[in-house]
Amino acid sequence: MSFPIIDITADPVVSDEQLGSKSKFWISRDNEKWLFKEARASTGEDWAEKIASEVARLIGLNAARVELAVYAERRGCLSLSFVLEDENLVHGNEILAGQGDPIADITVLQHVRFVVKGGEAVRMSSRPMAERLKAGARPETRNCLR
Repeated sequence: MSFPIIDITADPVVSDEQLGSKSKFWISRDNEKWLFKEARASTGEDWAEKIASEVARLIGLNAARVELAVYAERRGCLSLSFVLEDENLVHGNEILAGQGDPIADITVLQHVRFVVKGGEAVRMSSRPMAERLKAGARPETRNCLR
């Protein structure tokens, strides 16, 4: 079995997804919102997510729809948003790195200064992720476990 690799370089970028340590951003494709996650070299992260999605579908489990993709010659995967129009998804690491209690005031999630993942703090940038990827940038990290 083989799976197509979708080139999304020409698709409109909707917004950055600044959470986590991997480069990622949202695109609009066929009136649907997809998250592009760049795969780190020699990890197989892109095809591992695709395989997990396909296995879940085959055994009848609900899982995100994942497609293999490339953006500006960078491999990754697309994950179709499962959040409905009137819903918000709150990540656990958003709560930890935010400025307050998102249960009391959801707008605090608009001001996340950094995200901690695996002991590394990923600093946020005001420059759009797609622009940084085309320029060859990588997320800035520092070790928080020192």
